[in-house]
Amino acid sequence: MDAVPDGRGGYSVEIETLKADASAPAKEPAPVVETIDGETGEIIPESPKPEPEDLSFSRPYFQGVKDYSINDYYRQRYVNADSARGLVTGSHGASAELNWQVGSHTLTSITAYRDYHFNAVNDEGTPFDVYRNSGGFWNDYKQRSQEFRISSDSGGFVDYQAGLYYINVSNSVDYQRDWGHDAGAWFANAARYGRLSADAAGQRLLADSLDGLSMSYNSPTGLQKIHNTSTAVFGQANWHLSEPLTLTTGIRLTRENRENYGSSFIRDNGRGGALNPDVVNGVNLGGFNSDAAGALGANSVEQVALADAVALQYFGAATYGALTADQQQVADAKATRRAAIGVVFNKAKARSFNDIQKAFVLTGC
Repeated sequence: MDAVPDGRGGYSVEIETLKADASAPAKEPAPVVETIDGETGEIIPESPKPEPEDLSFSRPYFQGVKDYSINDYYRQRYVNADSARGLVTGSHGASAELNWQVGSHTLTSITAYRDYHFNAVNDEGTPFDVYRNSGGFWNDYKQRSQEFRISSDSGGFVDYQAGLYYINVSNSVDYQRDWGHDAGAWFANAARYGRLSADAAGQRLLADSLDGLSMSYNSPTGLQKIHNTSTAVFGQANWHLSEPLTLTTGIRLTRENRENYGSSFIRDNGRGGALNPDVVNGVNLGGFNSDAAGALGANSVEQVALADAVALQYFGAATYGALTADQQQVADAKATRRAAIGVVFNKAKARSFNDIQKAFVLTGC
């Protein structure tokens, strides 16, 4: 095992591992590249690949692709990008500069605009419909600026310039994650998968638990709205003390106002909206309350009606209370969905920055 610095405070390590595949002959060891955190010493996987709970591909659900095994998954010999989309990026900009000569001075106005867009839709690399977007940033950036400046003519003992500058920046950054039809079977732990795959009703719950779920996912923040404004006053003078010697003095005072709002939420419930939790971290997700075995907790009339609708949809029962052992399957599907949703939170404002930045120049040449 060799460790080399990765340039980010950690070390890249290549570890030789061999993953067994009962349906295929033995293959060469599959290298797994990992990163060791330079401060904590913890090993952090480099790849965002989803990890199937049992890491064996032995679940009957995934046996339809006979030529794809756990070794292919780790070695990435066959990367299947069925859900990936073309990377969309672009930038536009324009500026206008106007100059007026007034006596021995020049008045200048510079107005500018620029935007930038980036959108990535990634895939987890398997032939299965696990992710329809395994984590892709959507970025929409805009900036607008204005400068007014007065400059003296050069050639005398001193020449100078002074002015005002303003820039406004808005940036919308969204970390997107979308789950596919096979995600429930991929992410359910072994016990839940075993119970849900046992019959037709459970298999429908397994598929619907994550199918079509779309989120602004907390990694590290789902949706960020960034607003920055800078207003500055500046001045600079060049003092020609002698033929070879010029002293330059300058000052700039900038008022910085920076704000960032973040939130993490469900954009689209997909097929399993009725399997949502009730409330997570103060966010109402619209589900009903039930325990780890599926028994109903304290619920409103509307939530009980939602539970009854689940019983009718998947088991043909008139009420949720009519279910017995089947309540455990509902609980398993809900738990699988809850684990995938992760952290959600309502729109919150990060600590803002509002202060004056000072800069000074004093040089001689």
